[in-house]
Amino acid sequence: TATAIMEAAEAEAASARAEAQVAKRLAERKGEEAITAEVEKRDAVEAAISAREKAEKQAAVAVAAAEEAKVLATTARAERDAAEQTARGEAARALKAADAASDA
Repeated sequence: TATAIMEAAEAEAASARAEAQVAKRLAERKGEEAITAEVEKRDAVEAAISAREKAEKQAAVAVAAAEEAKVLATTARAERDAAEQTARGEAARALKAADAASDA
């Protein structure tokens, strides 16, 4: 019976070693999954930061373009006003010349 007890203990020890190996493999797999999850999380954060930076740059370009358009519009209005003023002055001179010619 001592042999049977010894064999049973050896069988239990072998079973415990096998369970320990399975547990070790499972822990390694979980560790790998955790590392993968961390890498994916980091990649997602980096992608979000990159997207935000890109959006900020695009917004800055849009603001600059809007400011330039505003300046161009102001310049165009000033040029139009100056041209109208010049045209009025020339029309007034032409009328004076026509009046002078009709009086003469």
